[in-house]
Amino acid sequence: FEVLTLVQTGKKRRLPIILFGSAYWNDVINFRNMAKWGYISEEDLDLFKFADTAEDAWKIITDFYAVHPLDGGSH
Repeated sequence: FEVLTLVQTGKKRRLPIILFGSAYWNDVINFRNMAKWGYISEEDLDLFKFADTAEDAWKIITDFYAVHPLDGGSH
């Protein structure tokens, strides 16, 4: 969640933030309701993805970098 905060505040470049175990995370934290009640913005929901397998995570990573290639910057 520290990295998520750094990305939200613009102190870190966007990168794939993956939460493993979608059933767990959706049960523990209702992210949609957090946005509904204004604790996070709707845009923040796009900052992270859920994965249940290593293959799911790898697809998220490769898809992300296909759209957002590394630019060699220090961020």
